[in-house]
Amino acid sequence: MGIFQTLENDPYWHGDTLDPTAEGDPPKNIHYPLLLSLPALLKQADRLATHEVPSSQLVLEKPFSLYWYRHFDISKISVLQFPDLVQRLHLLQAIYANKFGSNANNQALDISNIFLSGAAISYYNQPGILERLQNRLSVSNIPIFLISGAIAALVLYFVAIMTSLLVEHQAHTITMLRSRGASGRQVFLTLATQCLILALLALLLGPLLALALVAFFVPRLLPTSTLDALNVLWPNPLPVLALTPTYALGAIFISLVIMFFALQQALRSNILDQRRQAARASQAPLWQRFYLDVILLVVALVAYILVLYTSSFPGLLDIGTYLLIISPLRILVPIFLVIALMLLFLRLFPLLLKLVAHLAQRGKSAAPMLAFAQMTRSPQRALQMILLLSLACAFAFMSLIFATTQDIHLTDVTNYQTMSDFSAQISDLAEEPLRDTYARYRSLPGVTSLSIGYVNDGTLTGETPGRLFAIDSQTFAQTTLWQSSNSSKSLSVLMHELAEKSTNANFKDGIPAIVDASTLNNLNLHVGSTFSINGASLGDQTLHLVIIDSVDHIQSLNNSTDAAFNLSNPLPSGVLIDYETMNRYQIQDGGQITTPNMIWMRSQDSSTALKALRNALSDPMLSLVNIEDRRAMIDSLHQDPQTLELLGLILIGTVTAFVLALFGNFVAAWQSARSRLTHFAVLRALGTDARQVAQVLFWEQCTIYGTALLLGIFFAVVLALLVVPNLVFTTTPVSGENTYLGGAEFYALQYIVPTHIIYPSSLWLALGLFVAICVLAILMMIRLVLRPTLSHMLRLNED
Repeated sequence: MGIFQTLENDPYWHGDTLDPTAEGDPPKNIHYPLLLSLPALLKQADRLATHEVPSSQLVLEKPFSLYWYRHFDISKISVLQFPDLVQRLHLLQAIYANKFGSNANNQALDISNIFLSGAAISYYNQPGILERLQNRLSVSNIPIFLISGAIAALVLYFVAIMTSLLVEHQAHTITMLRSRGASGRQVFLTLATQCLILALLALLLGPLLALALVAFFVPRLLPTSTLDALNVLWPNPLPVLALTPTYALGAIFISLVIMFFALQQALRSNILDQRRQAARASQAPLWQRFYLDVILLVVALVAYILVLYTSSFPGLLDIGTYLLIISPLRILVPIFLVIALMLLFLRLFPLLLKLVAHLAQRGKSAAPMLAFAQMTRSPQRALQMILLLSLACAFAFMSLIFATTQDIHLTDVTNYQTMSDFSAQISDLAEEPLRDTYARYRSLPGVTSLSIGYVNDGTLTGETPGRLFAIDSQTFAQTTLWQSSNSSKSLSVLMHELAEKSTNANFKDGIPAIVDASTLNNLNLHVGSTFSINGASLGDQTLHLVIIDSVDHIQSLNNSTDAAFNLSNPLPSGVLIDYETMNRYQIQDGGQITTPNMIWMRSQDSSTALKALRNALSDPMLSLVNIEDRRAMIDSLHQDPQTLELLGLILIGTVTAFVLALFGNFVAAWQSARSRLTHFAVLRALGTDARQVAQVLFWEQCTIYGTALLLGIFFAVVLALLVVPNLVFTTTPVSGENTYLGGAEFYALQYIVPTHIIYPSSLWLALGLFVAICVLAILMMIRLVLRPTLSHMLRLNED
């Protein structure tokens, strides 16, 4: 019906060009590929199978291949079905391999081999998209589950305090009922019924509120292109809601257990015991009596030492064990260490209060003396509030630090990978003067700086794999985004040094070269040493090089020298030389010059210029392939669903925990102040003025809030230094490969660029907000205690 020509490298044709092929020398048989209709071809095959056409009329000289394409209906696949989908695909591959593989007996079917392949599944031991995604999920879910568990534990602690406050609020009523003849069983069932009603309401409303919050926050977190993830909720949210009762029942169970113990303690006490306990605490908290803080501290320290020791010897463990055991411990152990240190401080806090109270007794003011004396006699409630607030502050501040560090890290890694605003490989460049090549690419719209060079992999002395960067030392510094952490010298100084020594080089010792730390370590070299490199598509020539300087990393290479994270085979070493000097060396050595194959571009930041440049780079006449757009990559990484999931979880979870902690502290302080209204009224009746009473409460509350804030800041810094480097991650391609990482490479990639802990300016806003809320809470409680008089309190007591 017609003749047409296929596009070059079109993946649809599986490498076939539909050009005629000849056999023999000289050619005897010429084969002409044909494009046929699939129904017509199958109809003809059916006719052959039913012998409607004599077999002698059609002879197949060679076997042919048939491709069937199967596409996933993405809209009907949710994360809940993902593990089952991967398992079924593996099973289907195994069935095809057993029944129709190359080792199976398919002669009766006239079939040589049937197999499944494609980007979605593994093939020839290469993981497919689904497996790589599963690896990413398994790795990224580790910090997500650990952080969500820590936040959930903090919320449960808030629930425990609220439950104990509910029982404590009615402790006086319990003792009065017991003294008037009510049995313990009656009182217990009465209060248990109240807690059960609240628990049932929480069980019914909690999942519905969670669903509403997800529907509210997800559209604001995810990019527009991925909002189809909400299809898992609507129009049938029941499968998702079916996952929540486990967590809700767990929280309610803990609340009921705490309520049971609190009721048991309240039922065993009378009014006299309650007054004695309120006046002077005689029983230490459960965790102090069993030395849980000391035990937790010892276990956390031992585990942290083991993690550090194991990380320093990566060969002891395989990659899977390291990712599934050591990586979670690097996050979990610091959290337990912080909790243990906080509990240990709270054990020593009453002693510190006694010392401060002793010093206050020597002062001239009575308000601090009364405040610290009261806190020394009964410190349990203050300890609970300090623990709750300090943990909430620590996680809240750490979340801000993590969010900023993650944002900066994504930009750093992208800059490291692309080296410039745009980088690309030149696929086919004719031999021409370098100035003509510069002129052709510099004329592109929006280009402000340009550098051309030659990059290829070769073999260094001692069969060490290495990557050669032959760059233009005159333009490389102003074009690339060189990070200051890569070397002690700036890139402009390094390029000036390379250009000066390359210009004066006589090639007696070799071509001047700048190498990275990996090259020095692999070859045991130093500045001034000589070595060689061959391969790198240089033909039979060997380049002899002399080291004039070194850097920590040459950008775009994932060759971290950190022993704890370089878990795979040694990655390529990096060598920087001058491109023109390399060509002069090749000509002098009797070889041919090497045409450049790499280009880096800096461009304007305006959206109009970027759009014009991106359209121009898509022109096939430029012969540019594997184009990396730095800005587009940064946008893509910032919209990565797993990054957004972890950021959203930490920010929303910690903010929720922080708000609940402030609310719990306010309720506890309010209840404590109400229970002491008679005491404050007595002080007023004895001649203490309102200002002095307010000072007593002010000193108490400032001590609680101030201690919690200082502890929160200190432990936030500890968590930022120990936990944040293990949370920061990215999924940037490695060495220009257009694939996303999975497994160990995915997790170790974060250490291409050293992670810098960033303390954002928003921390000051959070601190200011915390102080403002605390001041407001203190003013409200002062107003509460100053309002009633002694006669009013006596009338209340009589009632």
